[in-house]
Amino acid sequence: MPFLVTLPFRLKNPALVAALGVLSVQIFPYLSFTNLILLLLFSLPIALLDAPLFLASLLFGYFNRDVSIFNFDWSEIFAFGHTFIKGKICANYSPSIASFFQTFFMGEAPEPTTGALFRSLGLSHLLAISGFHFQSILSTFDVLAVRFVKGKPYFYLLMLIATGYFTIVEGSPSVLRSFISLILALLAPTLGRVSSPMNTFYLSFLLVFICSPKKILETGSVLSFLATFGILNYTNFFLRILGYREKTSFYRFPSLLHSLKKTFFNILSLQLSVMVTTLPYIFLKIGGFGPIALLTNFLIPPLMVPTFYLFVLSLFFPFLSPVCENYTEKILSFLELVPRPLTFSLSLPGTFDGSLETAFLLVVALPILRSCYKTPVPV
Repeated sequence: MPFLVTLPFRLKNPALVAALGVLSVQIFPYLSFTNLILLLLFSLPIALLDAPLFLASLLFGYFNRDVSIFNFDWSEIFAFGHTFIKGKICANYSPSIASFFQTFFMGEAPEPTTGALFRSLGLSHLLAISGFHFQSILSTFDVLAVRFVKGKPYFYLLMLIATGYFTIVEGSPSVLRSFISLILALLAPTLGRVSSPMNTFYLSFLLVFICSPKKILETGSVLSFLATFGILNYTNFFLRILGYREKTSFYRFPSLLHSLKKTFFNILSLQLSVMVTTLPYIFLKIGGFGPIALLTNFLIPPLMVPTFYLFVLSLFFPFLSPVCENYTEKILSFLELVPRPLTFSLSLPGTFDGSLETAFLLVVALPILRSCYKTPVPV
């Protein structure tokens, strides 16, 4: 078809084409007629990049949406490691803090009071194993590993640590997505390739669908993918909107101020990036959004990073457990002090559902289409 060569896109990305085909067949039954037409209009230019692959992915997504190729629970297979870590947690911490870490570190279901507290403050994502947890545990080991291991063995070591963590946590699509994305990013340098975060994202979506097609549209899974998509595509956009520019200084005090400013704008842009992609879905699926989450998600996740570092180190150096427990208790006590009236939820009338669907499609489709004009990145 000669007209295909006139497409303006520079990037021919098979991972994007296949992921879009699988995704389209999953969501089109839930869209209104108008938004279904909009989906077709946005999908067509991408589909034409590789029409046979797109059609194959459509068929694959349709016929395999109810069949799990790898239908197993790895937490059962690696129950020994799970039990061992859980025993160390119970030995090092008081019952209440141990219960929290079994949720925060291992992904077990939270106690009702803890789950309700984090939900009311818009922090439920901190209790679900995600990229935040994998990155935190790797950065903890990185402090020591980078001093003794160099080159390819360094990446192999990080992959081994990530795999070990993956085997002891409770399985979910968000855990699988985080693990696959991280392994692909670490594997690329060992093969002499350049890792593209968006390609890794598309590939992780395809692999999660292959492993757990029935769970790919669960609320937690969708929010995990949407949050990651927002961070990858909108963070730099919001940094430009906020007027942040990277600067250097030869003086210590201005450098400290610059570091604080950089941290502030990075956290703010990350939060706005996640919001722009998740809010339409939250209003559609959950029905409401708590404004308090705007503040808590700005303050609490950075405060939880030392908790994770101290906890991981305490598994090897138990004398750090009292320090970690004391710090964690202060964070949890602070959360409990938030006045309950501030945890109210905003909702939209059902008449906005069509507009929310359209907004959802736009925030996802526009950056994808824009990315196709960029110079190809080898993966």
